[in-house]
Amino acid sequence: MNRRIFSVFLIIFAFVCTMFYFDNTEISTAKIHTNNTKDIQLTATNANVDEGFGDYTISSKSDIFTRKKSITINAKKDTNLDVELITPVYDSMSDKVSKTDIHKHYSPCIVYKDFDVNVNGNDTKIFDKIEVHDFPFSHNLKLKNGDSAEITYSQRYFSYSFNYIIVLFLFFLSAIILKDKNIIELLGEKFNKIPSLYKKTMLISVLSMLGAFFFHVTNMLVGNHDWYFLVSGLPIDCTIYKARYGAEIIKNLLFQGNYVPLLTDLVSFFALSLSGIMVLNYWKVPKKQSFYIIGTLLFVLQPFTLEWLYFTLTMPDMFFSPAIIVGALMLSDKCKDLFLQKKFGKFALYTILAILLMNLMISLYPSLINTIAILFLGKIFIELLFCDGEKNQVKSVFLDRIPAAINFVLAMLSFKAIVMWIDFCGKLLHIYAIEQISLSDLPQRILDCIYISFLQLGSYSFPFMPNSICVTFSAMLILLVAILILGEKEKVYNGKIIALQLIILLLALFSTKLATMVCAEPQFLETRIDFCGLHFFRILIVCALFIKLINRQNLLNFTILCSAAIISISAINDLKGQKVWNLALNVEKTQMNRIYERIESDKNFDRNRMYSVIEIGKLKPTREIFYSEKHIKQYDSLALLTHHFDPYWEPFRMMEVVVGKYFIDSRFNPEEALQDKDFQQLFKKAYEKGLLKNAKSWPDKNSIIIDDGLIIFIADDSAIEGVVKEIYKQD
Repeated sequence: MNRRIFSVFLIIFAFVCTMFYFDNTEISTAKIHTNNTKDIQLTATNANVDEGFGDYTISSKSDIFTRKKSITINAKKDTNLDVELITPVYDSMSDKVSKTDIHKHYSPCIVYKDFDVNVNGNDTKIFDKIEVHDFPFSHNLKLKNGDSAEITYSQRYFSYSFNYIIVLFLFFLSAIILKDKNIIELLGEKFNKIPSLYKKTMLISVLSMLGAFFFHVTNMLVGNHDWYFLVSGLPIDCTIYKARYGAEIIKNLLFQGNYVPLLTDLVSFFALSLSGIMVLNYWKVPKKQSFYIIGTLLFVLQPFTLEWLYFTLTMPDMFFSPAIIVGALMLSDKCKDLFLQKKFGKFALYTILAILLMNLMISLYPSLINTIAILFLGKIFIELLFCDGEKNQVKSVFLDRIPAAINFVLAMLSFKAIVMWIDFCGKLLHIYAIEQISLSDLPQRILDCIYISFLQLGSYSFPFMPNSICVTFSAMLILLVAILILGEKEKVYNGKIIALQLIILLLALFSTKLATMVCAEPQFLETRIDFCGLHFFRILIVCALFIKLINRQNLLNFTILCSAAIISISAINDLKGQKVWNLALNVEKTQMNRIYERIESDKNFDRNRMYSVIEIGKLKPTREIFYSEKHIKQYDSLALLTHHFDPYWEPFRMMEVVVGKYFIDSRFNPEEALQDKDFQQLFKKAYEKGLLKNAKSWPDKNSIIIDDGLIIFIADDSAIEGVVKEIYKQD
């Protein structure tokens, strides 16, 4: 490392440290609610105190360091206080500050520790540690006339700066690798060295994707996750709450976190095509144009891709991920030789890069551990196909994969460590399969996953993924197993080689459910997850057949015909899926317009104020109306069929984009907000005023209720009774 690079490193390090401190700064707030502020005398240390109507607001700066706070209260008469710890949520669309906005995940997070209440010398510890995002912590405190109370706690703020550190670290590594090289000239040289085989495959693949998904490109089809971000974009740090700190890096580097019509699709199609080519290359598919075109089209056109097009803003990151994983595995494969050659500098660099890239991919989408495992096992399986029974050959296959295995384990451990750190800092929401299964349940879970692994070979009839695709792949798998068992005339296989091949193939099959084996809340069959597993296992089958049948024309023709049939069926169903998508999207946009027109025409609606919205029940999706294959079993597939385009967890978000008016201050759906105090108070107030007495499901005239800054929308009136029971049960 020369002086210049070291100096750059020091500058970057200093910048990161400075940025990390200032970015990790936020205002924390404590509120003391009372019937009359004159009933108490309140002072606070190292904080600003503002007296309002019925409450005191104590605000202070929080940063990465723990700060101790103290609030002293002297009661002038008997009083009942509610002590709240809150943090504001910034709604970038309305420039409003609302502590109950649905976008809790992007709100500041204050970590509170050692919350103690001392009344007249009697000390009570309320909690050791708690994190406050959107929902406030509340503690009731009853004081008598003359009582003196002291509330003490520590606080600190944790934000999302880790992502920026990653990006800067990548830039630093790039500076080391490139050194004095001209980046433009370097790219030109590298492009000229790319074989025409890869260039032609890339061109055909991207053009095929443009044809199959042209409707998506030209009509800007979006899913129910993207309405908010379609306008505001996705910040690089917005997914750290679910430990997906690597999820937005690529998109932010390319498009500043935004969806850019046409360009986002084109880059995403290039990314997935590149991934397919790199997988084929990594698995040593014979360099024949037909093999690469067929293999890549199988990779990019299966309806698994359609599922991920639903998450429009996630496409670039997700479609680049297989290529990055292959790159990490290739780097790992070079580590053994570098170590033996005593090139320890390069060895360390390649190892760090491989671990970092694997770590980032796992953090992008944890189910990508399935992809890493299948690509790794697939490499072993393919290498075993080239073995002729010599012991040293077999031994070498496994020894060469040791660095990749170690790096994978280290990537998993580092990911776990970072997740624990995020959790310690109070920024982790325990959802999205972050929680792990208990050891006592693990044996049964493994058995369940083995069962599902075999089940998916015989039946995988998701919408727009007809079982004919599954059956055809299964036929090719049977052919592959038969070839492995029977052997070849020109080669002598012993039983051990065949057994090893079959074991590795079985392990690859089980790896399609690897993430499901360890997560607390499994989704055994879900297309967007199986994109990371079953999708790659299917491609492995085809790659292995290309290798084994290169000199067996009849069987090779059978494989090519089967592959061509799958490509054709996939493309047709991709187009059918987009047709249904577009028809339903137009219907639901019209529905949102109708709902807004009803709201706007209500005499109680004020266009110049902000409203809290409560949606009771869920709007029914309309895609099923336009879906003809009613006989196909429908699993919970967000993209392919189920769920209304207006997300139930943030009601009317779709409407705001469709009508172009942002009028909602806070939004609640009882499924998500039953424990929220603001929701409880709003609902109780409406219920006790009798506003819900005549409520009926949309489109009844009594499906929309507007009263004093509150809009209640009844999607399903049968859900009202359950909400009432749950809320009043909590009292």
